[in-house]
Amino acid sequence: YEIMPSLVGSEMCIRDSVTGVYQSKDQLDQQIGQHLKTGWTVERLTLVEKNILRLGIYEMTEFDTPQIVAVNEAVELAKAFSDETSSRFVNGVLSQFVTEE
Repeated sequence: YEIMPSLVGSEMCIRDSVTGVYQSKDQLDQQIGQHLKTGWTVERLTLVEKNILRLGIYEMTEFDTPQIVAVNEAVELAKAFSDETSSRFVNGVLSQFVTEE
């Protein structure tokens, strides 16, 4: 089959993101854990929440994506693949990583 040229860059970005998150999983989990409320651990999070948080942090730190855009994308993923409570949780955690205005 023929790949649309406009998707080639997207596929590379997705591949790079997945590979990067996988390779940085332990460091990302440590960063997440430092921003959870007392009594919460990364292990307590759902797999969906963990992976959305990992991806959001990775996107904020490794790409030129504006941080607020990365947070919004992660919140939308949480809405699509989890529920409203999860999306608010993801927003709350990732907002702590935003350093640009």
